[in-house]
Amino acid sequence: MATQPPAGDTFDLEFRCADDDAWYSVRSVLSYDTLTIQFENFPERSYTVSDFDSVEKIDEFAQRVRPVSTQLQDFECYKIKEGMRVCASLSWREDDLRYYDAVVEAIEYKDHLFEKAEEECLCTFVLSWLHGPNAGNMSSSGVASICIVNSDSPLNSTISTFSKLVKENIKRASLQFSSVSKSYVPATTKRKSISQDEVQETKPSPFPGTLQTKEAVSNFQMDEDQDIGGVPFNMNKIEEPGNRYYVLIDNLEKDLSPTSVMEFIHKQTSIAAEAYVFPSLLAESYTRGAIVLDSKRSLEEIYEFLINPGHAIISSTGRPWVITEEKMRRGYFKSVGSLMPKTQTGIVEDKLKLVRVGTEEYRRAAKLKNLFKDFIDHQRQLHERLTLEHKKNLCPSRES
Repeated sequence: MATQPPAGDTFDLEFRCADDDAWYSVRSVLSYDTLTIQFENFPERSYTVSDFDSVEKIDEFAQRVRPVSTQLQDFECYKIKEGMRVCASLSWREDDLRYYDAVVEAIEYKDHLFEKAEEECLCTFVLSWLHGPNAGNMSSSGVASICIVNSDSPLNSTISTFSKLVKENIKRASLQFSSVSKSYVPATTKRKSISQDEVQETKPSPFPGTLQTKEAVSNFQMDEDQDIGGVPFNMNKIEEPGNRYYVLIDNLEKDLSPTSVMEFIHKQTSIAAEAYVFPSLLAESYTRGAIVLDSKRSLEEIYEFLINPGHAIISSTGRPWVITEEKMRRGYFKSVGSLMPKTQTGIVEDKLKLVRVGTEEYRRAAKLKNLFKDFIDHQRQLHERLTLEHKKNLCPSRES
C-alpha cells in the first residue's frame, strides 16, 4: 500500500486521548501499516495494525477520532437545544482547558449585549458531563465554553482505511491459527507402531520431527475441543461472514429509511452503526428494524441509550420506538440486508426526535409504548395458543 500524504497543516480531527479522556486537535497520517496521530501541541503517537487483536478494540479506537468540533459563536446560541450533545471545555487549572462531551440539560436564555457592533451572548447552558473527571455531574457554562459536535460527518477516510487494514490482519491471523491448530498433533498423543501401509498414508507435518497418520488426525479432531478449563473455542464460527451483533427495534414508521436511523444514532452516540428497516404486512401500521455492529461493546452503548428511561425516541408523528426484547442477539445479516438498502442518496429527512422525561411529548410517548407492549403481550399469548393447537392436531394422542 502506498504512503498516504499528510493532510497539510490543518488539524481537522479531534482525538479522545485515553490518558485523560479529553478531546485534542489532531491530524492523521497513514503510511503502509502505521497510523500516526499528530497533536497540535503535543508529541505524536503511532499505531500499527498489529497493535489491535480484536474487532472490538479497533472499533473502539475509531470512535475516538472524529471531525473537529466547531466553536459556538455568540450569534449562534439558538442552534443549541435541550438534549443536544456538545463538546465543552472544562478548566483543570489556570490556563489549562480540556474538552469533554456533555448533554445540554437546560438553557437559560438572556438578551444579548451589543457594543461597538459586536454581539455578546449572556445565555447560560446547564451541561451534564458524559466523560472525564466531571462525568455524571452537572454544571453551567457560557457560549465561549461550547463547541458543536459535527456528528453528521462521515468517518475520516484515513481512519476508515486503517480500520479496514486492521480487520483484514485480524481475519488473516485467525485463518492462519485455524489452519495450524487443525494440523498440529500434540506431543502427548499416544501412538502405536506405524506399519508400512500407514507410512504411505502419512502426511507431512508443519512441525519438524512429527508425523501425522490419518488415524492421528482423526483422533485429534475429535479431541481438539477438550481443553483444560474454559469454553471450547470454535474458530469456524468466527470466520463465517455476516456473524454480527444486533438489537431489534419495534414500532417504527413504515416509511422510515435506514439512513435516517443511522444518522440519528450517530448524532446521539457518536457511533457509526448499520441499520435495517424490514418490510411489513399491509395490515400492520408499523414495522420493525435492527441496529447492527461488529463490536459488542459499541452495541451495548447504543442499547443503553435506547432503553434509557430519561428519554424516548419518537417519529415526527409521535410514534415511539419500543424495545420488546431485553437482550442483544448475534446472527447473520449478509442476506437480510438485501431486503432494504443500508444507505440512500439524497437528503436525509429529520424524522426522529429525542424527547425528555417530564415533557408532554414524553408522557404521550409513554402511553403509546405501554399500549404497544400490551398488544405484543396479547400477540405472544395468541402465538402460544396457536403453537399448542398445532401440536394437538399434528401429534394427536393415541387411543387404545
